[in-house]
Amino acid sequence: MNLWKKLCCLALSACLCFGLVAGCTTSGDENDTIQRATGVSADTVVMKVNGADITAEVYCYWLSNSIDYLNGEAYNYEGVVWTDEQDGMTTKEYVQQEAVDTVKLYQVIEENALANGCELTEEDQAYLEELRAYLLEGTDGDEEAYKRELQLMGISEETLFHFTEVAQLYDHLFNKLYGDDSGNAPTGEALQEYADEQAKYLGYENLEDFINQTGYMYAKHILISTVDDNQEKLPEEEIAQKRQQAEDLLAQLQESEDPVKLFDELMNEYSEDPGLETNPSGYVFGEGQMYEVFENATKALGDNEISDIVESDAGYHIILRRPNAEIFLTTWGEEQFAQQIQTWMTEATVEYTSAFDRIDPQSYYETMQEIYEEAHADESASPEVSPSPSVSAEESVSPSPEASPNESQELITDAGSSSPEVTSDGTE
Repeated sequence: MNLWKKLCCLALSACLCFGLVAGCTTSGDENDTIQRATGVSADTVVMKVNGADITAEVYCYWLSNSIDYLNGEAYNYEGVVWTDEQDGMTTKEYVQQEAVDTVKLYQVIEENALANGCELTEEDQAYLEELRAYLLEGTDGDEEAYKRELQLMGISEETLFHFTEVAQLYDHLFNKLYGDDSGNAPTGEALQEYADEQAKYLGYENLEDFINQTGYMYAKHILISTVDDNQEKLPEEEIAQKRQQAEDLLAQLQESEDPVKLFDELMNEYSEDPGLETNPSGYVFGEGQMYEVFENATKALGDNEISDIVESDAGYHIILRRPNAEIFLTTWGEEQFAQQIQTWMTEATVEYTSAFDRIDPQSYYETMQEIYEEAHADESASPEVSPSPSVSAEESVSPSPEASPNESQELITDAGSSSPEVTSDGTE
């Protein structure tokens, strides 16, 4: 696999995609790689999910994804053994079912995101532009070569970016249904009981024992930064202005009748924390994971108390400590969301067309490899590829207040995990 394909696969795994829209490849086009590999044109409808057309392009993408998983994870990169069985099915049946389940999953997410009024933000659009620029780098900025590589992989740019758009809608749907502002999260005694249960699941007596032994804390903050994009200190005059701004914000909070509510409003409007977008609910952290002054100031606060101005190398912080039980709110939301998604999938209807059976997984996958390798037959072995600094291939690590954001768009969380999300890249 050449350098560009490795880069593209890396980005796709980070954006892990939904999307059920046909690409621009037309039936009978000699550049239709899916047709060359299967005899079925890319825009042919192979199934319907809840009445929505699913094309060969989309189905084959997820079929490749399922086979790649077996090729890498199950067989340690030794290749798929087509005569083996997987979960009581033949390998062919297994990869077909995995692909169909994934198509269903992403269709119901997209449907319900739109039904609940979820929309892309300016930040989402900026990420799409960043992703395209990143992929284009893999062909040295050559637009024709970039689109040729996508063609060889059997996917159009329209479909690729629709995948990413719906990946972003996933996050918005989660927040709409089970986020802090959804109104659905447990509070008071119900939340305490849930947190105690989760702590016991992790091997502790209760939440108090968990906190005592791990030292975890949960806080939000408003950061007024005193450094530039290169982490260099701003001029003294600008720093003085930043200090005044922080004091003005603190005064508003101290005078407010509902400072906790106002805190979120001011944080979203004024905070210059680069990790705010990916951590809108704040940070869970342990000892040594934040600036010492930040950690000590948080320790000194009670539930829902707000600090005075705390100065670190990153700038001026105003900290709001959240109750310890809320550490497990993300886990609660993930569990509820997973159950809701499973319900949507169970209720989803799937209808197959005759074209579905014409796509043989083994023949398709092997032919696609031949097509790709033939197109790059004159290339020498490619060097190993390091992940893009703005895209993570497997899992995102929540950035701490003083760290730069890791803007990966990971989609499907492990809803069975009971561990809280803990930042780990916020050390001094």
